[in-house]
Amino acid sequence: EANRREFLSRDLVRFAEANPTVEISVIKKSRQHPVLTGRYINGNEKALDAKNRSAKEIADFAVRLRNQSGRKVTRYAKPVITERPSIQGYFNPFAEHVPRPAS
Repeated sequence: EANRREFLSRDLVRFAEANPTVEISVIKKSRQHPVLTGRYINGNEKALDAKNRSAKEIADFAVRLRNQSGRKVTRYAKPVITERPSIQGYFNPFAEHVPRPAS
């Protein structure tokens, strides 16, 4: 409990100052558990209830907030098929060409 409270009051503040692209706020209401909320510049927000969470879990969530764009994940029901394929060709991870030094 004390470790989590110390993280929320001190370490998370430093994390938010180091990452200005994500606004992080901790809301603790009387007789309720703390909630970690991340608000993105595009207006979306994500929240985590900090009840029974370790400081590491809260830190991992803050890092996840920083690394995400805030957009909702869109899943496609069908594969995307185009009528105009790329002029670069299809992606093949084994086609990487490593140039040899001139002899």
